[in-house]
Amino acid sequence: MKCFLKYAVVLLVAIFIALPCGYFYAERDIARGSQYLEQTNALSEYETLVEIQYRNADDAHSKDSLLHLVSFMNQLQERQKIVAHRAFANDEGIALMRLALLEEKAGNAKDSQQYIKQTRDVFEREYHKNYSEDFLRKFVAKANLQPEI
Repeated sequence: MKCFLKYAVVLLVAIFIALPCGYFYAERDIARGSQYLEQTNALSEYETLVEIQYRNADDAHSKDSLLHLVSFMNQLQERQKIVAHRAFANDEGIALMRLALLEEKAGNAKDSQQYIKQTRDVFEREYHKNYSEDFLRKFVAKANLQPEI
């Protein structure tokens, strides 16, 4: 009987310790999951609209929509609302490289190089590597090969 009481007391102590810890950590993880969902949903919808415009509109409208997306991303960064940092950096890099390619196509080499530099800065900040222009061009070319939405 003493053995049973000993195990019952140990079990009760473990439950009283585990319940508050579980409550605290579960609440924190659920809140973080909610932030991931909100951010990815908002960015996903915005990026879908921009990609449709990039693929189907003329260069001026494509550029305008990409500039709006980059502006929205900058606002999120200023508010420090970024949760999925790597995915965000990839999306920002794709948008900036697409702007660079549009500027290059329009004959604005200086603006194109500025967007390429911004793309490098984004990837260097997130991945701590300095990627070549050739790598960035291949990266955005691979993104452009994705099937249409």
